[in-house]
Amino acid sequence: MYFRSHDDAELIQVNWLEVTGCIDNINIAKKISYEIGFTMSLMTDAFGWRDSPVYLMAKWGDNTQWRKVNLTTEINGKKMISKTITITK
Repeated sequence: MYFRSHDDAELIQVNWLEVTGCIDNINIAKKISYEIGFTMSLMTDAFGWRDSPVYLMAKWGDNTQWRKVNLTTEINGKKMISKTITITK
């Protein structure tokens, strides 16, 4: 995988991307549900993603929420995903 680092990461000729993260339960407010946001964009010259869905997942304990989205919305010439997953314990 190749990338350039600016404020955002730019990946070049990638066919698989998996991003994972974790938060410390001690530092978050005690709630029953949380909203988790994902934003991803493709450059105007990106190729090979036209019919490829993107899967977003959030997991909390035994509860897992999935969303399948397509890169079909264009904003300022970029393919964009902006989705929120609500996860409940």
